Amino acid sequence: VVTRRQNSVVPMGYIFLLYLSAALASSFSLPSRSRGASITRVPAASRLSLVCHGRKEEKEEQWRVQQEILARRRDKAKNAEYFKNIEEKTKKLNEDFYKKRIQYKKGEDPIGQWKEINKGKKLER
Repeated sequence: VVTRRQNSVVPMGYIFLLYLSAALASSFSLPSRSRGASITRVPAASRLSLVCHGRKEEKEEQWRVQQEILARRRDKAKNAEYFKNIEEKTKKLNEDFYKKRIQYKKGEDPIGQWKEINKGKKLER
């Protein structure tokens, strides 16, 4: 009998509780062993708000980029221009790649091609 393991999905509530418990646990610190040292604790709520604020800005930036992509996909002219730019970039990269390769020919020494490709480069030993 063969049993399949179903893909398990972790509910977002569990992830949030794990994140919250980690943030709360990090706000506690052990007392210092030296004399006269004062213990300063940063409240967990302020730590969490700082982290969430940073994540909120990051999410807003990602949302803005996603909206730009969706707007470009809806506009046929912008989408065509985007793919044209990608094709040009790919073509240029391929040309640059093959320019830097030595074209071996039977009976010929490729040192001339090598010198041309590496002209102006400092060789390391």
